[in-house]
Amino acid sequence: MSKYGYAYWMQNQVRGMLVFLSVFIVMMALVSFYIVSFYGLFFSWSSTKIAIVTVFTSLASLSYIIGEILSRRFGFFFLKYISALFLGFICISVAAVSLGYAAGFLVSKPGLLGLLVFISSLGLTLMAIINELRDPVVRRLILKIKNQELKGRSLKVVQLSDIHLNGIKPLWRTKRLVKQVNQLNPDVIVITGDLIDTKKQYIQAHIDALKELKAAYKFAVSGNHDFYATYSEYEETLCDMGFVNLDHNFLEINEDYLKEPVVFIGLPDEMHPQNSLEFLNKILSQNQREKPVVVLRHQPEEFEESTYLGVNLQLSGHTHNGQLPPFNLLVKLRYKYVYGLHRYKNSYIYTSKGTSTWGPPMRLFSPSELIYFELE
Repeated sequence: MSKYGYAYWMQNQVRGMLVFLSVFIVMMALVSFYIVSFYGLFFSWSSTKIAIVTVFTSLASLSYIIGEILSRRFGFFFLKYISALFLGFICISVAAVSLGYAAGFLVSKPGLLGLLVFISSLGLTLMAIINELRDPVVRRLILKIKNQELKGRSLKVVQLSDIHLNGIKPLWRTKRLVKQVNQLNPDVIVITGDLIDTKKQYIQAHIDALKELKAAYKFAVSGNHDFYATYSEYEETLCDMGFVNLDHNFLEINEDYLKEPVVFIGLPDEMHPQNSLEFLNKILSQNQREKPVVVLRHQPEEFEESTYLGVNLQLSGHTHNGQLPPFNLLVKLRYKYVYGLHRYKNSYIYTSKGTSTWGPPMRLFSPSELIYFELE
């Protein structure tokens, strides 16, 4: 990264972290009060007890930040793991408590309702933990891009996204992911951002496992968490894995079974200083516009603008399709193409729900996935 790029990253890193911490602290205080007030109402707690439990719940939620700092500084991951589970429990509790408030008008025994909501929150939390430990679902899609005429077979592409190697995930899960991908025998493996979420030294065993991914072409683009972990660590990780860093770069795949090359263009996360659409327009103006074009971009943004520049398929991630409530509702307010395959004019975008999880190692009603494309 250039000096300008590094300075830009540092500036955004500090500003973004301060904003995040401020929002997170206020949000967790409000969420804690919302949850505790429900139990206070249905268990007839005093205002003093509600205040004490609210403070305790807020501090317990904020311990995730402390755990994150300790893990990155000293490689101590236990607090991060426990606090991540508690954070997931709080997220699920928001949804359960909201239903409890609505049902409160219909129940004659408030204490029983409070108990049922608490037990439901614990049950859904356990379900979410189990769901995340399962293998990602393989979704298979056949897409005809640019009216490509095949001389032999289609181009087989596997998309991984949001793996989030963060030090709290079991190594066996990464090894099973590698086995899953290799069984698909892809020509191309792409990672659409958020590969790492801690220092490289703490996840080296996972990186070594991912080295075994087999394909003729392997490349990736950065996500926002790759910048948080430091871009240099991200670049080193890709190098170790045998992946090409495609940030603001492109690669043509020209094989005998293709009538013409398929162009893959990588756009880094928005934290990068260079304007991605300007770069995209520049590349596509250099005699690339007539070829099938696939763009890798972490966040599902500016797809329609990219379509007018000549992009046939955009592969993105970032949203996790919400992962846990209430984020499954919030991401729909932020992104138009929040999950799955969408078409605009003659172009497509696929937004992955993620091959793994951010933060809480939990998923509810939305399993992790990897996507197997046959591009024709």
